Amino acid sequence: MSPAKRTRTPIKPEPKSSNPAPGRYDKRLQLAIPLRVTTWDEHKRPLLDMACTLDVSMRGARLYGVRSTLKAGDVVTVERGRNKIFCRVIWIGTPDSDKKGQIGVQAVEMGKSLWEADMVEVGQQFTSVTADPATRPAGDRNRRAARVVAEAQARVLEQQDGRDGMLCEGHVKNISETGCLLVSPVLLEVGATVQIVLDLPNFDLAVRGRVRHTGPDGLGIEFREIRKGDRQLLRYWLRQASLGSQEVAVGVS
Repeated sequence: MSPAKRTRTPIKPEPKSSNPAPGRYDKRLQLAIPLRVTTWDEHKRPLLDMACTLDVSMRGARLYGVRSTLKAGDVVTVERGRNKIFCRVIWIGTPDSDKKGQIGVQAVEMGKSLWEADMVEVGQQFTSVTADPATRPAGDRNRRAARVVAEAQARVLEQQDGRDGMLCEGHVKNISETGCLLVSPVLLEVGATVQIVLDLPNFDLAVRGRVRHTGPDGLGIEFREIRKGDRQLLRYWLRQASLGSQEVAVGVS
């Protein structure tokens, strides 16, 4: 496979920091993790619920299954195995919404997390890309899925020798389930393999693929793999973009 061809001064890597930037720190992944949640009644007696995460971030989670009566601002104990953290309730799903029975919690202490290892593991797992036949554009046999105009910032990583090297930052002009058109300050050779990380509201969405063509309009990237758990997010975002809304409204944790 031909290596990526750089056409400008290589980008210096950002210095490592033990304090992630707030935007990255709050990104969420869809993970189902069973937990024990302890709340307290008006007489300070503990109440135990078995709950499950729907999605998680380093700082918090969206939970389902907490039956106790709560209000925003309450502090609860979240336990997993022998580990536990104190979390503050940030929001509560209303009975007439699609978030009925859900709550959003955030760790009281910065840097405390029960699922950091899970997030790292899921972030490294990818599955093959398959397009929904219903999304195939009519009259276009060469394209496996319809493209929609959707502006999004993206990071481009070079996939070579099992390593992910930062190439540049760019932005996506249009996208489908199977590919995108990417505007990048770095030109890549046809056949180069890359990982594209889209910076969506509250989420990072990662895909791997190869360069199909290069030109003045940008890089045509064919998706080969998508990060585990990101497929439904991509489909939802595409539906929102096709309706003219690029906000991914999936609850705040």
